[in-house]
Amino acid sequence: MCIPKFLNGQVMTRLDVLLSLIILLMCSCNKRTTTVVNEPPQALESQPAPKVEPNPYPPEPSAEKGQETPVDEKLGSAYNHCQFKSVHNAYERKETLEDQLDVLKLRSIELDIHPTRKGEPVLPGDWYVYHQDNSKSSIKLLSEALTIIKKNADTKGEMITVWIDLKDQLKPDYDGDALDALLKKQLGSAIFAPKDLLGTCKGATDFKNFAEACTWPTRDVLKGRVLIALTGKSAKPYATTMREAVDRVGFLTPEISKESQLAEFSHAMIFNLSKDTVLKTDLASAVFAQNKLSRTWDVNSEDDWRKITAKPVNHIATDKVDIQKDPWASTQSSDGGPCSPIAP
Repeated sequence: MCIPKFLNGQVMTRLDVLLSLIILLMCSCNKRTTTVVNEPPQALESQPAPKVEPNPYPPEPSAEKGQETPVDEKLGSAYNHCQFKSVHNAYERKETLEDQLDVLKLRSIELDIHPTRKGEPVLPGDWYVYHQDNSKSSIKLLSEALTIIKKNADTKGEMITVWIDLKDQLKPDYDGDALDALLKKQLGSAIFAPKDLLGTCKGATDFKNFAEACTWPTRDVLKGRVLIALTGKSAKPYATTMREAVDRVGFLTPEISKESQLAEFSHAMIFNLSKDTVLKTDLASAVFAQNKLSRTWDVNSEDDWRKITAKPVNHIATDKVDIQKDPWASTQSSDGGPCSPIAP
């Protein structure tokens, strides 16, 4: 017991009483104190880790920490702000047209066409695909190539741009109307025609209105479509006026070498520029500034590729299809897309 010594039969003073009360109070507190037993913590219920969705547009590796892939590499970028690797004379390459489109995911190819070929029957309304009579071609007819292209477009991948080089003059059964009829028959609703372009720009009735007020649709909007560009001197009669150019299925694509020709061909939205023209002039920049597209070709060395890709050219045609052998010949973006951005 907790009893003060001075309580043992002795007379207590007031001070003694006070001290006794304090001592008794302290003893009472000590008795109430309990020992706390440390119990093991209850195991927390196992919670599944939150699902982390992969970033569809991972940052491109960069020497500068924090620098991310430019937004233009994404499907939301305008088509004319993209730079594509294009296959020159796609029918002559080691890789088949199917592999170029389906396996390598290239979205810009060239076909040379002729109304006839030595030793072959005349087929009104269809064209033979080859460069010269004695040259090889993995594709016999334009209709055959368009069937392959349409099949790939049906997968709703990025738009395919087809450069059709007319090697011979247009003539009856092989004129612009016959070519348009074949394109419509083989490609159907996949075609992205000049009128479709104007339809993306409210109030635009011709290419001049469009270029002044709007820009090209985004790559996402153009998925599953096919754009036809007609090149070569023989293509000039395909569309000689703005009205005719707008009503065609394909886009007239004249070759130009100086800026004054942009006014001469105001009814064109796409232009062919030789490699020398791109390297020695600022014509590619002038075309780009007008919301129009450009293409060049014969870019088959790493040095030329480096110089050309520094220019605002939209399509760069090369014979170097295999990026395993020629890794420099690529416009592939870090998100796996077929084009790299052109700065606005």
